[in-house]
Amino acid sequence: MRDDRHLWTPPKPLWNPLAFKDANLCAVTLTRQSLISGTNVRKADLPLIEWPDVAKDATYRLSLRRDRVAEINGDIRPEGWNATKGEACSDVSDGYTVLQLKGRAALGILKRGTEISLEHPSASVARKLFGLDVWLYRFGVEDQFRIHVARAYDETLIAHLTTAAQHR
Repeated sequence: MRDDRHLWTPPKPLWNPLAFKDANLCAVTLTRQSLISGTNVRKADLPLIEWPDVAKDATYRLSLRRDRVAEINGDIRPEGWNATKGEACSDVSDGYTVLQLKGRAALGILKRGTEISLEHPSASVARKLFGLDVWLYRFGVEDQFRIHVARAYDETLIAHLTTAAQHR
C-alpha cells in the first residue's frame, strides 16, 4: 500500500495553551466521560448541568437530551445495558477532547460559531459550534467554558476558535 502520510500535516499538540486577546484556550484532561441513556438518567444525585448553568463540582452530569446524559469524572460503571437500573452506559473518555475557553472575550468568540445567549436557557448542553456537534457549558466561573468535541474534530474546532478570536 502507498504511504501518503506526507500529504497531511502532523497533528498539533493540544496541551499548549493558546492565548488570544482577553481569552485563552487549552485542553483539559478528565478522569472519565460516560454516556448514560435511560428514562431516569436525569434523576441522579450528581448535579445536572443545563445551559447556561455553571458546573462547580468535580463530578457532574451534562444534560444532552431527556433520556441521555454525559457523566463527567464519575465512578467506573460496567458498560452496556443494566436491566436493574434500566439504563445503558458507554465509556467515551477516549472519544472526546475537552477544550476550555476562558476570559472576558470567551462568550463573544463562541457566538461567532453558534447562536447562544446566557438569557435563553436550554435543557441541553448539546450544540452545533462551527457546524460541529459539541457539548458546551460553563465551568467553575462565569466566563470559563468547556467544550467536548469528538476527538477526530478537535483540530478543526481549534482552528475555528482561533480564527474567531482573531476576527472578533
